[in-house]
Amino acid sequence: MSIVDREVAATSGMYNRCTSGNDGHPTGPVMSVTSEVTRKLTEDEVIAQCFVFLVAGFDTTANTLAYVSHFLAQNRDVQDRVREEIDSVCTTEEVTHEQLSELKFMDCVTKEGLRLHPLATVALTRLAESDCELAGIKIDKGTIIQIDAYTLGRSKEIWGDDAEEFVPERWMNATSEQKMAYLPFGSGPRMCIGNRLAYNEEKMALVQLLRKYELCPCRGATNIELRGAITVTPLSVDLLIKNRA
Repeated sequence: MSIVDREVAATSGMYNRCTSGNDGHPTGPVMSVTSEVTRKLTEDEVIAQCFVFLVAGFDTTANTLAYVSHFLAQNRDVQDRVREEIDSVCTTEEVTHEQLSELKFMDCVTKEGLRLHPLATVALTRLAESDCELAGIKIDKGTIIQIDAYTLGRSKEIWGDDAEEFVPERWMNATSEQKMAYLPFGSGPRMCIGNRLAYNEEKMALVQLLRKYELCPCRGATNIELRGAITVTPLSVDLLIKNRA
C-alpha cells in the first residue's frame, strides 16, 4: 500500500468514526460544518489534495527553514531563547501537536522569517472580473493584479525604522495593520490551504534541530544572495552546525 493509500484509508476511518450515529454530518476533531453541507470529497479529490500538499509545500517549507536558520545563526540571543522555550515546552521525546502550539516565541520567529522573505508571492494574483477602481486607480476587466508581498513586508511605514531587521519580538504586539500586511500565504477564502501544515512542519524541524545542535555563522556570511523564479530562494545559506554544548 502506497503512502497516499495509507493516508486516504486513515482519513476515511477517522471520518467514519466521527460521523457514525450523527446522521452523516461530521463533528468533533475532524471539522465543524453546517447541516446544509452534504457533498463529500471523492477519493480522487482527496488524493489530488494530498499531492498539492506534497508538491506545493516541499520547496517553500525547505527554503523558509533555510532563511530562519540563517537568522538564528546570525542572532544568537534569539536562538538561545527559542532553545529555552523548546526545553521548557517539549519535555517528552515525541513532540506533540499540543506542544507545538505552545511554542509562542517560535511562532514569532517563523513569522518574522516569512515577513522578510515571503516565498510563493507569484500565487498572490487575481484576475479582475469587471471594471473597477481601487485607491483611485482604474482597473480594467481582465487585468491581472499581483500583490507585492515583499515590499509590504519591508515597508517602514508599516513596520517602523527597523523594517529591514530580524526582530521576532515585534509579533508579540503586532498592530492590525501589520497583521493585514503579512501575506506569505495570502488572505481570505483563497488563503493557501497548507499554511497550518507549513507552520507545524517548520516548528517540528526547528525543535528537532535545536534540541541537538547549535547554529553558528560562517565568517563573512552575513547576507543571502537571492534567486527569483516561481519562488524566491537563496542561492546558498552558509552556516556551521555544532553539537549542542
